[in-house]
Amino acid sequence: VLIVLVLLGTLLDRRGDGTAAREVVSHELRVLGMTVLGIALAVIGPLGIDVLTFPVKALSGSDTFDEIVEWQAPGFRSGSEQAFLALALLTVAALVRRGNWRLALPTIVFAGAGAYALRNVVMATVVLVPVLAACAPRLGTLRSDSRPGLGVVFSAVCVAVAALFAAVALGAPAVAFDAYPDQALAWLDDRPALAGERLGHDMATGNLLEVLDGTTARVMIDDRVDMYPAEVFDGYLTLLEGDAAWSEVLDEHAIDVVLWSTDE
Repeated sequence: VLIVLVLLGTLLDRRGDGTAAREVVSHELRVLGMTVLGIALAVIGPLGIDVLTFPVKALSGSDTFDEIVEWQAPGFRSGSEQAFLALALLTVAALVRRGNWRLALPTIVFAGAGAYALRNVVMATVVLVPVLAACAPRLGTLRSDSRPGLGVVFSAVCVAVAALFAAVALGAPAVAFDAYPDQALAWLDDRPALAGERLGHDMATGNLLEVLDGTTARVMIDDRVDMYPAEVFDGYLTLLEGDAAWSEVLDEHAIDVVLWSTDE
């Protein structure tokens, strides 16, 4: 999408300049061809052709994905969301001053995608930052052989901060189980008659079981919602929301044991 938008923007900017337009378009078409080839090679994997058809699946299952935070529109309450909003506004303001279609079309589409769903904010940021840099006022040149007077001090501060982060990271446990029902799972493991039954649980518990048991894990659901049939996730929502049909969901999946938070 990005390459096609850049290509269209280039054609709009180079109207009337045939030779220059052909040179740029030829370059963009080569990039597009290599990108399409790389995307096509993505079918070599466990998902096969589904990895390419997922966008269509996502659009057709939009009602289901509405329940997932990363598929919802940003509310601009967190610091990262507010930073993205500021980036988008600054980029638009810079484009008004000295932009062109080659920069404007990707900005419009990707900023809109970021406003549509949280999961698109990362891709939008990757696009908006270089656009803003291209439109920003020139502040001079920093050569690779330059040695500013404060360079040594700045480098020392960076090393100290990196050492501090490393010390904090090394002093913390490799895995934090605070948010997971590890004690409840251990209780089940001590009771083989229960541990071997079909277990109903939430997404986070499914993730933990997969970490602990690897490829032998048998879970009802985890947080990769797009990997599951829509009816499985709909059933999970019924349990999560405590709807009247909860017992029907348990019967449908032959659930024998339920591990659920008492707060929900």
